[in-house]
Amino acid sequence: MGLQPVQLDDYGGSLTDIARAQLPAAEQAALTQLAAWGIVPQTNDETRCLNYECLSMENYEGVRIRQYRVTLER
Repeated sequence: MGLQPVQLDDYGGSLTDIARAQLPAAEQAALTQLAAWGIVPQTNDETRCLNYECLSMENYEGVRIRQYRVTLER
């Protein structure tokens, strides 16, 4: 899947509200394609992180905001 950016002057920025709003549709499209290939994901009651915590959206956005503030203060 790809994403056409709305803003080109915010390189490395987080998802815009428009892009974030499309995540459920993208997830559904992926599930539909997997089903077409005969792959049916199973639900799991266990919650676990699929990547390192440092790669979470919350961490990325928090670090980026702090770095931006430091740059402005210099």
